[in-house]
This record gives sequence, structure tokens and C-alpha cells, in this order.
Amino acid sequence: MAVRPEKQAIVAELKESFSQAKAIVLTGYKGLTVAQDTKLRAKMRENGVTYRVVKNTMLRFAMQDLGYDELVSYLEGTTAVAYSTEDAIAPAKVIETFIKENNLAKLETLTVKAGVVDGKVIDAAGVKELAALPSR
Repeated sequence: MAVRPEKQAIVAELKESFSQAKAIVLTGYKGLTVAQDTKLRAKMRENGVTYRVVKNTMLRFAMQDLGYDELVSYLEGTTAVAYSTEDAIAPAKVIETFIKENNLAKLETLTVKAGVVDGKVIDAAGVKELAALPSR
């Protein structure tokens, strides 16, 4: 089955962005309200983090092409990706802070799935540890 050119372009764009990223965090966002999502996106922009919702299939292709095969198992359900080319801590810190400030941990509306820091795959606990580090 041939992949449509539009989808190939999206995968190529993701690979380009991820290859330049110092950190990538995969999140689940099921149940976030539009207001919460808007607020989260604003916080991401303020901190130089790109945040976007991408189909799991596209992410799977991009991650496998970059050698992050370990992340494929996390690509279930709703998935958004946050990444930064400038600060390795920013994506994790913004997400974890947002979860705390909005009491989303118990509701599990915004969850951390896994991440990549400097080319190394980390699990949700690793992302939490990363968020606890002081920023630049």
C-alpha cells in the first residue's frame, strides 16, 4: 500500500523537527477541555516549546526512522507531542507544571507517556525527573 504524498511530507517534517530537538515528550490528552488545551498551548509557546497533535501512525513512522523504536509501544490512544530545539528541560517542565497547577494528575486528562532527551528514550518517570531539574 502506497503512502500518500501529504502523509509522507508530514512524516518528513516530523523527522526533521525531531532530529533537531533536544527533548521530545509524548503526552495523552484525553478529556482536556478546549480552554485547558488553549492555556497549555500558550504556556508551551511562552517557553519555546512546539506542541502538536499528530496521528500515531505518522509518529510511528517518524520515530522508527529516527531509531526510537522503544517509543512505538507508547503510541496508543490520543497522543500529542511537545518538543524543543533550545531547552531539553522545557517540554517536561511545562507539562508537569501544567498538570500540577490544574490538578490534572488525579483526573488523568493530561498524562505523560514517554520522552526523548539528547537521543535517549526515557519513560514517564524519567520525564518527571527531568521536569524537577532547575531550568537554565
